[in-house]
Amino acid sequence: TRFMSVRGLGDVYKRQQFDFTKPLAEIELDVIRYVLNDVNMNQQKAAQRLGISRSTLWRKLSSDQHR
Repeated sequence: TRFMSVRGLGDVYKRQQFDFTKPLAEIELDVIRYVLNDVNMNQQKAAQRLGISRSTLWRKLSSDQHR
């Protein structure tokens, strides 16, 4: 299994490793969950850090629940 560190998301993310052998949708959700955890589940802050709107974040999270 190949793992890579996430770059360009700040120092705190350099320590986190994500499995890039997974499908892209799963990697995206892993990153979203990691960022949410880092900002104490504050969706507004997570969306800002990810560079997406809060509604896009909500949509991505709700689509994960329907799988």
